[in-house]
Amino acid sequence: MKTSSISLRVADFLKGHPPFDMISEEDLLLLAGAGRVKFHESGEIVYEEGDDRGRYAFVVQKGTVNLFRKSARGEDLIDVRVEGDLLGFLFDSPDMPYRCTVKTASDTIIYAIPQAILRELAEKYITVGDYFREYFGEGFTPRRHTASSPENARGIDERPAHWLQKSGPVNERASNRLLTYKMDEPIHMVAKRLAPGLQEAIVAVDHNFHPLGIITESDLSARVATGLTSVDAPASEITSTKLITVRPGMNAGQLILEMLHHRLHHLIVTEDGSTTSPVIGVISDRSIQMLHGSIPTFLAKEISVAEDAAALAILRDRADELLLHYIEGDAQVYWLADFISEVDGALLQRAIEISRRKLLSWGWIEPEVRWCWLAMHSEGRKERMLRSPQRTAMLYEELPEGDAGVAAENWFKQLANEVTSMLAPCGFDLDSEGRMATNHEWRGPLSVWKGRFEQWIAHPIESNILRKTPYFDARCVYGDETLLDQLRIHMQECIHQNPNFIPLLANDAMDNLPPITIFRDSVMDQSGTLWTSIDTKMHAMLPLVDIARVFALSLNLDDTTFTPIRFKRVGRHLVEQRDLFEEAAEAFSHAIRLQTRLGLRRGDDGQYVKPEDLPRIEVQRCKAIFKTVVRLMEFVSQYFNLEGKELS
Repeated sequence: MKTSSISLRVADFLKGHPPFDMISEEDLLLLAGAGRVKFHESGEIVYEEGDDRGRYAFVVQKGTVNLFRKSARGEDLIDVRVEGDLLGFLFDSPDMPYRCTVKTASDTIIYAIPQAILRELAEKYITVGDYFREYFGEGFTPRRHTASSPENARGIDERPAHWLQKSGPVNERASNRLLTYKMDEPIHMVAKRLAPGLQEAIVAVDHNFHPLGIITESDLSARVATGLTSVDAPASEITSTKLITVRPGMNAGQLILEMLHHRLHHLIVTEDGSTTSPVIGVISDRSIQMLHGSIPTFLAKEISVAEDAAALAILRDRADELLLHYIEGDAQVYWLADFISEVDGALLQRAIEISRRKLLSWGWIEPEVRWCWLAMHSEGRKERMLRSPQRTAMLYEELPEGDAGVAAENWFKQLANEVTSMLAPCGFDLDSEGRMATNHEWRGPLSVWKGRFEQWIAHPIESNILRKTPYFDARCVYGDETLLDQLRIHMQECIHQNPNFIPLLANDAMDNLPPITIFRDSVMDQSGTLWTSIDTKMHAMLPLVDIARVFALSLNLDDTTFTPIRFKRVGRHLVEQRDLFEEAAEAFSHAIRLQTRLGLRRGDDGQYVKPEDLPRIEVQRCKAIFKTVVRLMEFVSQYFNLEGKELS
């Protein structure tokens, strides 16, 4: 067979596998022509750990090869490579000896390709270089987005949700259309300034140009056009003094979250973001809408006026549609988590308002005590992007004795029942084990909650702590957060008094070992058993959640619950391992993005996915997440002096 024919066959094979599908036909033919074909019988060594790296990298054309790494137990299987998989190439460390031994598991055909040519292609095509770094990395590597890649020569980032990270257009519009007034000016003078329609709001300022209040078009319609207030009255009569100020330079995504959180449609920009510095602009949700398209601030307004569970359910469905739009557009996971948490927070607030109103109409008397509604489990961590059963709690200050205390407890019980019933039609089912505020075990005064955590921490095995750990992720979503702060302080005191608690939690966090690898359409676990699906929860997210929680509690960082932020904060404390914790944060972010995207597309919980249903590059990223989890577990074992845990 002619050499040119062989090159064409090799090129035809390569273009069906990443990263060779990312390069031009011309470069692919040059690459194929420079390579050679090698045949290995079953059981042959392709190369050994510690050997000097040769001239060639390898692509498996047919057959199966196993990768082994030396350990105290001998040789551990660390991966299995099949058709289209790569071997023996390190883009950033070309002189490093081979890190593992590669042995064929069947008769195998391998294409040997000069590493120098691969390196040239990796430098020419940024996506190819990133793929090589990720493929041969020891863990998860975040994808880089750059405007200078050949695929995006115009420098335009075309990801649909990229505008969330932009600040220029919004801030420029905010300053260009700033209108101000004095409190003692007559309303008709203020209205004339708004009349041309250049802005939807006008800001009241003092002699230092500091903000005092705001008037919007809707204020003029509701108060003046209806005749309730005279046009000659001072503007102070219709000025809203509920001001939310922001700093200059915030991007569109941050501004949207501020509007959602405060249930407002306008934000005032000041020089330092405070009310005691000069105004430099005003931003409205309408402005962001005009500049960037569909934004979710309407949800907060509609939720705030919904009258029943059916109306809330429709709005929550709309939030899922927006979530899928943003996640498909590659919006940051941090923003996505905050967005859906703000929506669910508004939903809960409205459910509580409707329920309280209902109880009052029935003659119930609301107790005058401080209280808060707690989210637990994934919602407590801001990680409930897909709707799941309610897991909630109620915490309140000590109740009065006697009949007044009984009446107060009955109020909280009935309120919990009503709120829970309103949330169920919104897609938040009742927890099958009753771990909700409707259950007296998950509702009570601060002293009772302190006693519960004290018992769990002092007697973790007897308390079945493995099922209680998600309640260490509590987050206040309504009410007086200082009660939770007091509970957290008590938790830390108990942890300090029980030094065996953290190592036991760390040991439990090692229970969900990730698979060794994924090859063809199978997932191989640590025992060598093959499974048909990747378990996004048990293989990736849960071990990362558990490990992040252990370090957060160990370092007294329990005021932070979102797993990626926990990892980043831990990395600032354990500086020598900062890269590992940054890597873990990125690995979790990718895992939850994958699970959420799958769940929203399929209408399920996104937990299980078959390898054949994922693009090959996505399978590789899952394998990289598994590597990161294993490295993290190895560090946990060393850091907390654990023994007897085999991680490979």
